[in-house]
Amino acid sequence: MYTKGTILEATKRSRKEGFHYIIYWDGYHNDEDFTGLVLTHSTDYIENIPLVETHIKEGETFEYDNTLIIPCFFYKPCKWGPYTKVGEITAEGLDFINKKNDGWPSTTWEEFKRSKKVVKKY
Repeated sequence: MYTKGTILEATKRSRKEGFHYIIYWDGYHNDEDFTGLVLTHSTDYIENIPLVETHIKEGETFEYDNTLIIPCFFYKPCKWGPYTKVGEITAEGLDFINKKNDGWPSTTWEEFKRSKKVVKKY
């Protein structure tokens, strides 16, 4: 399958499916999901963590563009695939994420929205 830090693009990319790029993080939660981190450009929320250029491997389809991660491991359904590898997080980026992880939950997007009050910057 994929290794930790592989950046994936879902085949199904609607707003309710695999819209954002995903960092593959861990094996399967069940027979239908894997665990991943969502990449975003949204700076509206103070929880989102900015990456830097050296966190994303150069020369891949996915390129750094003021990229942030949402600090939560999300279950990503296999049915949104097949997934295509479009990039990779560097060893420095993996180390950065591991250091930032202070017990991030593993959950679905719907559960995340219900359980967390996201604080806007403004």
